[in-house]
Order: sequence, then C-alpha cells, then structure tokens
Amino acid sequence: TGASIGYSNEQGGDYIWTGTVGTGPLIVGSIANAWHHFSVNSDGTNLYFFKDGVSMSNVARAGNAITDSTTNFLIGGDTSNHWKGRITDFHIIKGVCKYNTNYTSPTRLTASANTVLLLQFDANSLASNVGPNGTPSNATWNADDPWTDGKGSITFTGQTNSYLQFAGNSIFALDV
Repeated sequence: TGASIGYSNEQGGDYIWTGTVGTGPLIVGSIANAWHHFSVNSDGTNLYFFKDGVSMSNVARAGNAITDSTTNFLIGGDTSNHWKGRITDFHIIKGVCKYNTNYTSPTRLTASANTVLLLQFDANSLASNVGPNGTPSNATWNADDPWTDGKGSITFTGQTNSYLQFAGNSIFALDV
C-alpha cells in the first residue's frame, strides 16, 4: 500500500500530516478563508515542508512510498478522511527536488520537464493539463475562486468520499 500526505483541522488546529513517510503533524497556523501555497518536496533523503514559500520543517525521510503504481491516487480526501476546502492547482514532479530552501510562492503552477501531473482548475473543467484525468466524487468545479483573482478551483465538500480519484498508474509510484 502506501502512505499519505494530508491536511486536517481537527481538534482546533490546522496541520499537515504525512502518514508513514517521515513526520507527524506539523502545525501550519490558520489557513481559513485565504489562499495558501503548500509544498512537500523530497531529495530522496529528506522531506521539506513549506507554507507560502517558507520552510516549516525538514525531516529525514522514512517509511513507505506515498503510493505505488497499483493504488488509486486520491486528492482531497479518502474513504475515511474528509476535507472541506478548495484547490486551484495541483502539481507532481517526479525525480527532482524542486524546493529545499525558502522560495517565492508561484501564483500559477507550470509544467517542467519532470512534471507527471499538473491540474489547473480554471479551464472550465476538472481535466488535467499534464497527465491523466481524475474522476470526482462529491467534488465540483468552480469558475471563480474568491482567493485567486478569478481562477477556477475544485471544491471538496467535507462529506464522506469527497475527492478526485486517479486510477493506479506508474506516474503515482512516488517513492519519496
């Protein structure tokens, strides 16, 4: 199977968790009603966590791969963890550690030579810019996200099974 990286606002605090790939919860401060850029990067030895371009932590990488080529890849939640919120862009780069020091958060994610998945939810659909298309479950596309100057977003309802699902594929074999 695999591990997971996610966001939670349980027990009154916002935090990122990484399942079995490296670290427990990282407190990220309030993220309600504002746009934020989160980034998780790996150089094969360490995991680097950033919020809005500022390092929150770096830890030794340990444990399982995030996923493998046969497991469905889910964005936004899974069958037991439910997230209520929006995502404007989602990017997976394989084989390159994009950030390991502080950086200026991009306003729009763009493909690079190592991009295996790029989702920009402003093209009147949930279709992928690079990589396969996902299937939404209790998630909808929005034409005008109030925090991103009119770019589109995908909204997750926070209900059971609210996610964007991708069938198992070798591009998701992320052994960070």
